[in-house]
Amino acid sequence: MQELATNFASRVTELSGGRLEIECLTGGSIVGPFETLEATSAGALDCYHAWPGYWLGTIPSGPFFGGDAPFASGPVPWITWMYQGGGEDLMLEAWRDAGFNVGAVMVMGLRAPEVFAWSNKPLQKLEDFKGLTFRISGYWAEVFKAMGANVVTLPGAEVLPALERGVIDATEWGVMNEDWDVGLQDVVDYAVLTAFRQAHPTFDLAVNQESWDALPADLQQLIRTVAEEYTWWYLLEGTYRDVLILDKLQQKVNVTILDREVPAEMFRLLGEHYDTLGAEDAMTAKAVASARAFHDAYYVYAEKMYPYGVLVK
Repeated sequence: MQELATNFASRVTELSGGRLEIECLTGGSIVGPFETLEATSAGALDCYHAWPGYWLGTIPSGPFFGGDAPFASGPVPWITWMYQGGGEDLMLEAWRDAGFNVGAVMVMGLRAPEVFAWSNKPLQKLEDFKGLTFRISGYWAEVFKAMGANVVTLPGAEVLPALERGVIDATEWGVMNEDWDVGLQDVVDYAVLTAFRQAHPTFDLAVNQESWDALPADLQQLIRTVAEEYTWWYLLEGTYRDVLILDKLQQKVNVTILDREVPAEMFRLLGEHYDTLGAEDAMTAKAVASARAFHDAYYVYAEKMYPYGVLVK
């Protein structure tokens, strides 16, 4: 994420001819990573870049906008809904509805699908999750609990030692190439693929209302244009790296996929969780309904356009 944010800031300065410079600071430089939304709203920061799921305590729909969807999707239909189907507008509405003083909220980064799990136990069927000690957080944690797993929360620095010592059986993390750089393949026996849990991780950029209003219209548009440019760059670069590293990964660990019944049940359970949230938070219900309506139409389209799946051999 830091690479993404740094590239974005440099590109804005370049294309603005130096009229707009964004000082890109690492998390913790001024406030903690989970405090950047509050700091931006208060004007201590002009803007922040993060994952929307961080804000679930104040914006219940945050994880949904971050890609935790209770239905099948992929990067292209998801970002199509975001850009063309009103998803970005709903993000701004949700942030403001929660009381945050922001002038703009936009997508800035769409990541390739994450590895479902790095595990020292085989994961394929529903029964494999019973008694499994799994490191995960957010709304998906509720799904794993409902499936019989023992859910734990650990800071990132403690995950590899916990896997090595058998404190946890498995963990989620990120995309294949980034996980390889961390060294997860050295401490587990299985890399469980199957893209549905975080099949399209989505990151947000928000700007303080007064800071946004102070920018002329052309610089506001420049920020949106560069954010979109780097949203696509992040997806394409990550996908390319993952494709190239898969062969190395298969030589290192057992690469497996899940039976269809697993994502089907997990989507059902996550959908129930969103139904409960939506009954209490109108923005969550509105966002999920909007995205689901588009995806229902997309499934009909994709069924006709891709009747044989991705490959025709």
